[in-house]
Amino acid sequence: MALSISLLIVIIDSTVVNVALPTLQRELDASASELQWIVDAYILVFAALVLTTGSLSDHLSRFPSVRLRRARVRFGRSSTGHGKNHKRYQTNPPHFGS
Repeated sequence: MALSISLLIVIIDSTVVNVALPTLQRELDASASELQWIVDAYILVFAALVLTTGSLSDHLSRFPSVRLRRARVRFGRSSTGHGKNHKRYQTNPPHFGS
């Protein structure tokens, strides 16, 4: 779903650049080949930034929830009298990544 939304954003932004092509050609006195380079470079850089920042935000947003979950487990253990050494309530922390 997130990939579809980011692709939609790139396509819409690509349309905006294509609508601006006549103005770019007039202001920069660019040939058709140069305009194609402008469009391709813009789309490539924008798509790379969207995917990179999306991946980074996914990675960074996981950690606060993991810390909160661990804090709730610790609080639950301590409030019910089940300390660290009680084998039944020991869990392995989740491992993210490869």
